[in-house]
Amino acid sequence: MFAAYLVNTLVRSYRGHLDDLTRLSDDLTRRTFDLEAGKAELDRAQAVGNVGSWNYDIATDTMRLSAEACHIFGLHEGTRGSVAACMALVHPDDRDTVDHLWQAALNGQAFDHEHRLMIGQKTIWVRQKTELELAANGGPVHAVGIVQDITERKEAERNLRLAVEVTRVILWQMDIPSQQLKFDRGMLPALGLNPGEDLATLTAWLERVHPDEAGLFMERFQAALQPGDPLFDLEYRLRRQDGQYEWIHTRGSVIQRSQEGQPEIAVGT
Repeated sequence: MFAAYLVNTLVRSYRGHLDDLTRLSDDLTRRTFDLEAGKAELDRAQAVGNVGSWNYDIATDTMRLSAEACHIFGLHEGTRGSVAACMALVHPDDRDTVDHLWQAALNGQAFDHEHRLMIGQKTIWVRQKTELELAANGGPVHAVGIVQDITERKEAERNLRLAVEVTRVILWQMDIPSQQLKFDRGMLPALGLNPGEDLATLTAWLERVHPDEAGLFMERFQAALQPGDPLFDLEYRLRRQDGQYEWIHTRGSVIQRSQEGQPEIAVGT
């Protein structure tokens, strides 16, 4: 009788353990599925944005790369990297700068840099950004970062620069409250201007405008600041570096106003 009771107790206990193991197995399966689904979604998102991620253990010099990071670096998915392996991919002309910035990052400085990679015979542009995790003594122990393929953007910038050089067009942006001007100073020689000259304000630019058109210039400029987004469109003479005047055509408009309707930013050519 006692033996039968003991057997039943053991069987119930065994079945209970089996049920617990089954529930644990189901829970682990569910969590694994969720993790895999989350990783798949992350991989898809990174592929869409051409942005890969990586984790680097400094002590072991081991770098885990996401699927998109492997793709950008021209590696098989799942490849483990190292600093030396990644540095070997950097374009020879950029390698010293990247190495210097990485060493500075290990000493606590920010790392956010655009440079070229050599993937086989192909050259691509990437942006890399890194954050470090420090130990109690302040030494770096772990790093995480992103790598983004920006080749298309760089090619677009190059094509725009070539177009600007051919057409002699300068894109400009103005912060209207401060009247600060921003433009590609590298294009100023196309208008016979000195890139090193202080032309960063409307006042400085106006000093270059021919006296006969200076009044009309400011009249049109003030009109373009009024509500309704009127266009600043004017042909006028601008004094070159050699003292000669050259006719140019400027177009622009306000693209941002404050909540009170005051002009804040204008752009043009």
